[in-house]
Amino acid sequence: MMTDILKILIFALLAMVVLSVLKQYGQGYALLFALAASALLLVWALELFSPVMEWVLGLTRMSDFENLSCVLKAAAIMILMQNVKDLCNDAGQQALAGQVELAGKTAILIAALPLLQTFTKTLQELLQ
Repeated sequence: MMTDILKILIFALLAMVVLSVLKQYGQGYALLFALAASALLLVWALELFSPVMEWVLGLTRMSDFENLSCVLKAAAIMILMQNVKDLCNDAGQQALAGQVELAGKTAILIAALPLLQTFTKTLQELLQ
């Protein structure tokens, strides 16, 4: 676990150095490299997160708590949205980054809608 985190940190530092050099030769090359490095780091992070996901999915099967999937979907959307937004900002596309953020927040609300519906249904039952 600790060696995996160390590998990720070293890779990120090396990617930062390569990006600094690539920016001198062309913004396009730097953007492509940043996209590839971000994708690789995301895959590594998801691999580290897999034991937690297995535990949560097991908990969901045992408790039959389907609303937990809404929370997990919203978290996944948030992580992906933040990565794409950061890449847009790095490319100098702040307007596009803002639209990505808006779309991500909308998708999070849609993913959380079943949870909100369950909450309002429970609240109505309590008030009756």
